[in-house]
Amino acid sequence: MSYYYNGMDAEELSRLPHDNRASDTISAVVLCMFFATTAVVLRLYTRYFILKGVWYDDYMALAGMIGMLSNGIVQCVHTGFGLGAHIYDIQDEKQLVQFFKLLYVMTITYNTALMLIKFSLFLQYYRLIQEVPHYRIFYLATMAVVGGWLIAQEFTLIFPCSPIRDYWTFGPDHKCLDGHLIGWMNAVGNIVTDLIILALPIPVVMSLNLKRGRKWAVLGIFALGFFTCIISICRMVFFAKLTDDISYDLVPVAAWGEAESASGLICSALMALGPLIRRFSRYFKLGKKTTSTPPIYSQRYFGPTNRDKSLLRTNGSRRPFDGSETELNHMDLEGSRKTDGQDDGRSIRSTKSSEASMPNLKLNLETGIKTIISTGNRDSMHSQSLSMAPNGIVVKQVWSVRNREPDEEDG
Repeated sequence: MSYYYNGMDAEELSRLPHDNRASDTISAVVLCMFFATTAVVLRLYTRYFILKGVWYDDYMALAGMIGMLSNGIVQCVHTGFGLGAHIYDIQDEKQLVQFFKLLYVMTITYNTALMLIKFSLFLQYYRLIQEVPHYRIFYLATMAVVGGWLIAQEFTLIFPCSPIRDYWTFGPDHKCLDGHLIGWMNAVGNIVTDLIILALPIPVVMSLNLKRGRKWAVLGIFALGFFTCIISICRMVFFAKLTDDISYDLVPVAAWGEAESASGLICSALMALGPLIRRFSRYFKLGKKTTSTPPIYSQRYFGPTNRDKSLLRTNGSRRPFDGSETELNHMDLEGSRKTDGQDDGRSIRSTKSSEASMPNLKLNLETGIKTIISTGNRDSMHSQSLSMAPNGIVVKQVWSVRNREPDEEDG
């Protein structure tokens, strides 16, 4: 007879349901692990091979992925010791002890994975807001407070009983904290910290020097993180429905917990995949594009261009980012850039430029004409060759000549 239902006779026990939800647990966990792992791998590929820089937030995301995988593996193993079965179907008392041992490990791996993912989000947003000195101090203070709360939760879950083995032995003199209260504190705390982390970078994004459409696109990417809050609420709803049949009722709580970790990893990875998407979309367009202009004249005249690391400066700041370059201000190597030496802080250089190629004149020279369209006031004009319309639009044509290397092929 089961340890919890040893007062019931066989007839009463036979009338109870005996279904098992172990397969549901394994299916949900495998799906979450697959999508989250794929997202993190693509993120690391983008950061390392395209943006040429891996920062602390990427390492923290990798650690969060390991925590998420650990929690998923523990859940799958847990099904072999009663997770998904009814508590009265666990006939062996030793199996019941193993069930609560794994439940103890699962709560720790779940909270650890979430803690690492939230620290990853903190650091990821910090690379965006560090150009605003006063807000940076506020952000770091908030990070310290939320981080302290997360670490306190971790210690509470690691040491729920004194000694710890009382968590699964249920001795007559066991001294443990109220598990129901700890669960509610953990659930509500996760939702509150998610909202704080996601709301912090919004004021900075609104102040970025971006076009309105791109700015709303960036905010839309950040808004994806609110799906994690929705999943946290779903987990809390199922947690409120826990009964004495904990081995059966715990299945949706554990599954939504794994989905919560996976959602955090996927949403943080989506913010980093912009350069990867642009690269593949560019290759796709180049494969369909047909032009009569030889490739040698399309890029060689003015040389390769690099991204402008100050594109997303806020408040006119020129200080470079402390970490590696961010995904939001990354531009493809073939894109145009502003020249900082010609920027007086008042004019906005258009990123569009038209290049008219000229044929080789057989003098080992290559020539070209570059048209630059910018806006500004009359005080910022330094050349009489500029033609300015009444609306403040300036058009400037630059003749470019460079020596052609002997080993370069003719077009």
